[in-house]
Amino acid sequence: MKKWEASDEVAVLRINEGTVEKAVAAPIMEGRKEGLFMFNFEGYAQNSEIVAFYPADAPVSSDGNSFKVDVPEVQDGSFKMLFIGTCISNGSSFLDKDLELKPYWHTFHVSLSKGDYSISKVEFKSQEQNISVEFEKELDCRKASQKFYINLPPMHLKSGYGLTFTTSDGKSFNIGNSAEAVLEQGGKTDITNAKFPAKLVVCGDNKLFIINAEKAIETGFDSAIIWEWDAKSVQSIVGGDMIRLDECKVVDGGTKILATSSRSWAVLLDIATKELLWWSYSSKNAHSADLLPDGKIAVACSSSESGEGNKVQIFDIKESNKELFSTPLESAHGVVWNEADQKLYAIGGSTLNVYTLNGSDTNTPTLTLVKSIDTSSRVTGLHDLTLVNPTTLLLAGRKAALYDLTKNTFTPLPHFSESIGIKSVNYNHTTGDCWYTDATDPDNQAGYDWATKNIFHTSNIAYTTIDRKIVVPEGFNMYKVRVMNW
Repeated sequence: MKKWEASDEVAVLRINEGTVEKAVAAPIMEGRKEGLFMFNFEGYAQNSEIVAFYPADAPVSSDGNSFKVDVPEVQDGSFKMLFIGTCISNGSSFLDKDLELKPYWHTFHVSLSKGDYSISKVEFKSQEQNISVEFEKELDCRKASQKFYINLPPMHLKSGYGLTFTTSDGKSFNIGNSAEAVLEQGGKTDITNAKFPAKLVVCGDNKLFIINAEKAIETGFDSAIIWEWDAKSVQSIVGGDMIRLDECKVVDGGTKILATSSRSWAVLLDIATKELLWWSYSSKNAHSADLLPDGKIAVACSSSESGEGNKVQIFDIKESNKELFSTPLESAHGVVWNEADQKLYAIGGSTLNVYTLNGSDTNTPTLTLVKSIDTSSRVTGLHDLTLVNPTTLLLAGRKAALYDLTKNTFTPLPHFSESIGIKSVNYNHTTGDCWYTDATDPDNQAGYDWATKNIFHTSNIAYTTIDRKIVVPEGFNMYKVRVMNW
């Protein structure tokens, strides 16, 4: 129990034969854990139930027969103090018993792990009690872990409980325990390392998958599949050899996927409906794509036996399979549009090209080369290009490095210092999380030197330590992984 201060007030309910009287008093002496209080009631009432509680404005009441505690159905995530003690009055002016105030709430201590999300609301649900936690200010987990509290009455949860977390962008995730539980008065339940489960998009062969990364680590890839798509389902429309998927970029706020294939096709899919929104079968050895302003799409085409590759194409989403423009780029493997500086970045071999986009609102868009950057001192055999933040690119192939757009400088990534076959890297500069595929180690190969059977994770790109791994099904030739949710 706390030490009493002069500003503290304790309330007492005297319950006797259907009547309830309330009195409030401050401690006569302060600075002690034990205190003497003087409460004034009218007359004597022998064998009355006495209910004392602190603080005096706590939601404690009585119907004249017994006391009750009103549980706030909407809480703000803060810890609420409530101490309660009971005894039976002897009817005299002074109680002849000590009255001990004990903690009442059973408190859930919920710890949210650092991650790329903010929490706006949490719902506690059980068969016996539902509570909504609505924060005055969103819990921002992007820079640090967060903690909040749920104040619950002592009770028996016959079917356990569930917690639904809603993020600031309207997404949600659930955790819970279906086992029977007893919430003891004054006790606590610790929920540690709660976090938004990472969702990954995986591609290879003729398949696209969205998986729950945490579940995949715990119980295997197959059990973690949330969504899947078979390229052969649109073969009658596209008309190509619908295999060898090599890119699975999440675009348009996480609602669509741009996928490409080395068998010279590319598609734009709606995730919710699996509708084919756009397609190309004129993108030789396509290895990457990205959305551009005004409904345009850029596609990177690597080398091909026909000699029709080695370029960056532009299409209009409204007209499938019609190239509007192309510009040469040897062994083109990646394209990224940066909305912040209105530039298109593309990689091929050991070159990073920077383009401006002209006439995007017309049927005759063009790309103008601003500059070409030689990456051979840091990264060669470029296979992957991602935008880390508005001023930073990540380039990967043989080794990997960050490129600062404002300073025009490269920063090598030690984690990949020995890698010679990186296929995809996804790095979150806020949390330090990094998911990637790497065919460098022969043990990682899935039948081809470009494929891998492992998805790797590291939480620190300054070291070579791999802290998590997901193994894809036997026989699945995986190329790239992308992060849908961190």
